[in-house]
Amino acid sequence: MVNRSDHLLLLVAAVLCAVVTTSCTTGKELPDRKFSEKPHVIFDAGLTSYENGNFRDAFVLWRSLAERGHAEAAFRIADMYDFAQGVSQDYGQAARWYLESAERGYGEAQFRIASRYDVGLGVGRDYLAAYKWYWLCLRSGDSSEKAKYLADIMLRTYLSVGVLSWEQIKYAERQAKAWRPKPDLH
Repeated sequence: MVNRSDHLLLLVAAVLCAVVTTSCTTGKELPDRKFSEKPHVIFDAGLTSYENGNFRDAFVLWRSLAERGHAEAAFRIADMYDFAQGVSQDYGQAARWYLESAERGYGEAQFRIASRYDVGLGVGRDYLAAYKWYWLCLRSGDSSEKAKYLADIMLRTYLSVGVLSWEQIKYAERQAKAWRPKPDLH
């Protein structure tokens, strides 16, 4: 059953969606405070749009948050570029937003950017960076079990196949241990 506060929340989300969409099409900037007061409301409005197949609206809402440092919104934007949902497929943009999300400590994004560096999809192939991000993903509190499992396999593969020298592995681990996430907009 939907209560009155749910109706109010949906109404606010719809208004924000309309305001953001209008702003993007008219070229007028919205005040930053509209987005910093309740980022979860904007994120949820984007999620509702996405689940209803309104990918463009979801993209506009999430991008407004991602540009302000919201890790999960950046991850969602990356996925949209990766899988051509509401935008043209662009592996470079996908990698950019996965990295932005990963740098804010989002575990799933850490796995995705590691795999990008591993194969050179959207970024230059960089085994040191891949190793670092796999290592961080494996130790992340919010990575899925699947991502942790795959990251562990990749790290073991790097060690057994000799993709990197021991000196390079130690260097990548030092980088990973010294790494600190950027602040995340909640």
